[in-house]
Parts: sequence; structure tokens; C-alpha cells
Amino acid sequence: MAGRTQVSQTVVAELKSHKRSLTSELVSFTKADRSFGWYIIMTPPSFWFWLMPYGGDRQHAKYQHVLVALAEGLVARGAVVRANVDYWPLHARNSSGNVLFRRTEAAPETFDVVATSWLRLYHIDNLKRPAKLHPVFAPRHGSTGSSRRPFRVLIDWKYGQPDRAYWQRSLTHFDIIYRSHFSHSNVPAEAVRTGRIQVGGFHWTARMRSALDVARRQAEPWSERSRTLLWAHSGAALTHTVRRRAQPLGEQLAAAAGLRLQSGSRLGVAPRARADDFRRSPEYLREEAFWLNHTGGRHSLGYYAQLVSSMACDAGGGYFFPCQRFGDVAGTDATSAGGLRRGPRARRTCIYQWESFKLAEMMLAGCAVFMPDLERYQLRFAVMPTPFIDYVPYVLEQEELQTLLKWLASGGLDLQRIGRNGQRWAETHFSPLAFADRLLADVRKLTARKMDQA
Repeated sequence: MAGRTQVSQTVVAELKSHKRSLTSELVSFTKADRSFGWYIIMTPPSFWFWLMPYGGDRQHAKYQHVLVALAEGLVARGAVVRANVDYWPLHARNSSGNVLFRRTEAAPETFDVVATSWLRLYHIDNLKRPAKLHPVFAPRHGSTGSSRRPFRVLIDWKYGQPDRAYWQRSLTHFDIIYRSHFSHSNVPAEAVRTGRIQVGGFHWTARMRSALDVARRQAEPWSERSRTLLWAHSGAALTHTVRRRAQPLGEQLAAAAGLRLQSGSRLGVAPRARADDFRRSPEYLREEAFWLNHTGGRHSLGYYAQLVSSMACDAGGGYFFPCQRFGDVAGTDATSAGGLRRGPRARRTCIYQWESFKLAEMMLAGCAVFMPDLERYQLRFAVMPTPFIDYVPYVLEQEELQTLLKWLASGGLDLQRIGRNGQRWAETHFSPLAFADRLLADVRKLTARKMDQA
């Protein structure tokens, strides 16, 4: 507890001592990344984001994490980023009004790219009831090559099962969609083939990276970390069927890997009442409260201290559904009413709502991450991590599980190496820059294709 308290009391002071703005921090990432230097030379497009207004407290924060990560990368690449509302302060003492998304009176039609999230596509209290979209996202009429029409982007982290009506509406209103929780079993095949649906993800943000960097500098060396597997499969977290089935698996995995299991209720979401708050400085509490309110209670600094003191963490979650190839949303192929093509693959099991920002947090913290085998359950990232190199895959079927447990018990698992490799993978492929670079390249490619077709 003493170690965690020390991190808590020093994290704010160290963050403030750097006196770095979000832009300067991300520009330093850009300078170190020469592989995308041509983006610096070319003029990046201008972006207008249609955001949900900030609610003002933890219960109504309307946290739009994925959009924050994307905008940070775009700003680092020199893009102009504006929005319908001011959103996401760049530091806790935000008296100057310095925000990532700045409100503009300019018409969204004057921007090169307009973007929004699935939160604007449907009513939050009823995910089956379409919401009214901004006119700038209205379906195109006439020539698709018009240079006066902004390119329309949807950042989609909707967690539902395959839904033909949802994809029909999305593909009608948007030129390209970035989908988190990506699986070929829950996205339309033709739209993936043509590049209109791309793999998204819960990328880390500058705030997360800075806080984790401070926690890691204050933490003990790897050899002194607790031989603990943090396992979030208890209490309210068991609403996920994957976690419910995996609950008895935690002890088996931990024992086979020579670890102690530490389970908790929703690791990564700060408790509403902290028993040890009185031990912390008032300055720390103000900083923590500010960011917890803006993120709906997530990314607790105390939680980060726990991550950097543990050798391994579990990032499993989600719900099961049959693996079936999702058909054409127009219904021109042999599909069921839900848009799923029947076949032999339907006997296999896939997972939806499996991804969250906690994966990036755990990897950046240097934990060896345990999670369901991505290939086995048909889960996709833009760049896939390598099993047993970047993460530890597990399966939920007993016959295959026993083979894994025997291998773990044989001592073939190097937790420190996997933790370092996973950290490198997240820093490279889950950064704001990685997301922004992919989007910029995709927009240019699809725009050129539309111009050629005009």
C-alpha cells in the first residue's frame, strides 16, 4: 500500500513538472516516426467532428474515447480539427479554454472530412431507434465525384450483434466506417472487400500514456513486480458471458503460469468510494476527480499503479454468438433474415463486444496480457499481435485448454518478454498516430477512387 500511495502523491507533481501540452507531446512522437514523413509534407485535410456534448459529471460524461485518440493523431499530423462543441480539455487546470476539439461557427460543408460516432446514429436509451443525423451526413445525390461534398466518416464502437438495419443505415450515410469489436462475422462482407469498412480500435490517448509513464517510472523494476494475474471476472463484470464462462479458468491459468490470481470488480473503472482517499494529497484528489469526471470514472491513477506493479493482466470479455459470414446488407445473397450466411462455420463460436481501452492500458503498463485467442474466435485488429509473443492466448473449450495449461506448466512462458513485446506493439500500432495515419491514407485512396469513377 505504501508504494501505491507514493505513486498517487507524486503522479500529479511529475506530470505538471513536464509542462507539455498535448500538441507538443504528440509532435515529439511524430519527429521520432520517419516512416510517415510524407504526411508532414502534404497538406492534411481539415476535419469537422459532430460530437455528443459533454454532460458535466461522471454519470453523464458521454466519454468519446476513440474520437479523442483519433483527433490527437490528426493534430500531430498538422490537420485542422474543429467540432460542433468544445470538448476534451488538454489539462486539468483548463482556465484558458484550451481544448482538443474547438467549437467553430464555420459550416461543416466547408471542411474536407466530417466525422461522428455511432453515439449519434441511434438514441442512447434505445439502440434500435434511429436518431436524426446532421444534414451534412445525408446520402449523396448525383455525382459521387463532387469535390464540394465532405468525405463522411463514422467511428463505430457499437457493441451489438450483427444487425442488417444498422449497417444499412451506416453505409447509406457514410463513405467509410471504422469498426471496433471487429469480426468478419459481424460486418458486411462486401463493404469490407471494397474498403468501406475498416478495422477500428480503442487506441490509447496522450493522457493515458503520460499517466502510465509516470506510474512506470515510480514503480519497482520488473523483477520486483508482484507475481499476480489481475483478473476482472467477478461481481458485476460477470454480465459478460465470456467472463462468466472464463471465471473458473482464472485459477487454472494463474496456477499453470506460477502466478497468484487477484480478481476484482471491474478493474479499470474507479470505485465510487475509495477507502484510502484520506492518505492522498488534496492536489492529487483534484487531478483524479477532474479526469474521472471527464471519462465517466475510468483511467484511475490508482488503477495504473496497480497495473505497473503486476506481472500479468487479463483483458477478456464479450458475448458469444455463432461464427457465420455476415452477408450483403442489400440482401442479394443467400442469407437469413438477420443478414448471416448459413454454412459449416456456423458451428463455431465467435465473440462480440470483446474490445475496450483496457487492452492498451495493460500493454502500455508492461503487463503480460492474457486474452481469448484472437485467431480462434475471429477477432481482428488492423495489425494483429502475435500469440505467445505479444500476448498469451487462451481458449474456453476444455480439450484445447488442457493443451495450453500443460504448456504453461512446463515453464515455456516468459512473462517479462511478452510484457515488453506487447508494450512495443501497443506503442506502435495502437497509438493516436497509427489511427490517424490509416484514416488519412484510406480517405485519400477512396477519394481518388471516387474521382476516377466520376
